[in-house]
Amino acid sequence: MLSVWLLLEPGLLQGLPLALRLLAVLLGLWAIGAAFLRPLALQSPHRWQHPLLSPPWSLLALALFALLLVVRALLA
Repeated sequence: MLSVWLLLEPGLLQGLPLALRLLAVLLGLWAIGAAFLRPLALQSPHRWQHPLLSPPWSLLALALFALLLVVRALLA
């Protein structure tokens, strides 16, 4: 739903300065991509990926990204 919201309202991130926009994009990639990459990371021999994709951290990233979008929508 966050991806669709950003497609409908791209100005939520476009109004940010470049450095903050890049951080928001990286946070969004982590938050939304973690759910898709979790099954692949479980099969990977590299163990450093597991904590980043585990539910506590990926859910925290998703909550922070959603909060960022809601705050930007309320301030716009």
